[in-house]
Amino acid sequence: MDIEGTGPGTLSDRLPVRPRNSNPLTMVATLRRAVSQARASFRVSNIRTQEELVQAQTIRERLLAMLGLFFAGVALWLAGVGLSGALDYSVPRRRREIGIRRAIGAGGVHIAREVTFEVLAWYRRRGFRYRARSSVRAVF
Repeated sequence: MDIEGTGPGTLSDRLPVRPRNSNPLTMVATLRRAVSQARASFRVSNIRTQEELVQAQTIRERLLAMLGLFFAGVALWLAGVGLSGALDYSVPRRRREIGIRRAIGAGGVHIAREVTFEVLAWYRRRGFRYRARSSVRAVF
């Protein structure tokens, strides 16, 4: 709660109060009476619970966390779109090879796993090449 004084030498300060019961707002009237009896020039205003104070002070952190989560989701979605595009490009080019493997007796799960790993390995090699090229450019 905030206690504000009026007149010369005014006081504006906060006074934390910890009640014994579970609902701290039940003490509002008692607190107002006790403060006005102690000093008539003081008034009690802005009574808030500890939970309300914490919520008000952590709103920025929660907003940044939600924003980070949103961008992480967008990045994950874009990675999925890129991977599906690479698979969509790779599978028709290897259609004959996949048909031969199926005829020999390879299962669909085995073929899908192999094609996916080859596409991921291609991305990995390409990424390393790109990073090496960009670091060489930065040095020279």
